[in-house]
Amino acid sequence: MDRQALTPVIGSLLFGLLLGSGVDVRAQDTVRFVVRAFIPKSHPTSPGAIKAVPGQSGMFMVPDVLPTGQCFDTDHREFSADPAASSRLSSAVKLISGASPTASVIHAAGRTVRRKCATGGDETAATAQTTACHMGQPAAAGNLIQIVVGCSAGNPLVLGAPKIDYGGTITYDMAAKTLAFQATVGNFPSFEAYASLNGGPFKKIFAIDPAPGSTPWALFDAGLGFGSRPLSAQPVKLN
Repeated sequence: MDRQALTPVIGSLLFGLLLGSGVDVRAQDTVRFVVRAFIPKSHPTSPGAIKAVPGQSGMFMVPDVLPTGQCFDTDHREFSADPAASSRLSSAVKLISGASPTASVIHAAGRTVRRKCATGGDETAATAQTTACHMGQPAAAGNLIQIVVGCSAGNPLVLGAPKIDYGGTITYDMAAKTLAFQATVGNFPSFEAYASLNGGPFKKIFAIDPAPGSTPWALFDAGLGFGSRPLSAQPVKLN
């Protein structure tokens, strides 16, 4: 038998071996996952923590933790599945599933705007660096794929500012088409995560408000972790 005739035979044998090993070579999914930290436009359990920007409809700001008369813009929103929604910090992961999964990530920080609390004027803006953000390589075991992802950044307009951060493990079940996220997030601000499967709509994985009564002061924990809270989002069906 010549080489050309052998090719389909060899291909069939390899396909059979893969199926026999429990690996479905046809089930390769594209999973997109985004986790974000954002300052909401309201914080009912902490009166005065967030204020309207004078003369600017629909815009809100949070006062500096020190009595400087300076305020910083929030993200002017509540929870949103929009992949382009404003945030202080975000990590967008793209996972290609399979026996040898691959993943990529884009970490991003939103533009920080400082203004006078009294007038809302004299704006100054800057964007934080995301050099302290990271993602590990995906690890597959059976039907499960896990990826560790985390991000940390401070206010670029305040010297020595404490950091907003989050970090955790994404778990994707290739058979059940579910995604879960086990993480640690700060007591402030709000955090949210969404995921989509094969170009479908983004589904909520979790959404958590600032801790009751919290303010940006909650970011000051000297690295001891008392300004953080554990979060365990149960598996969400993506299809």
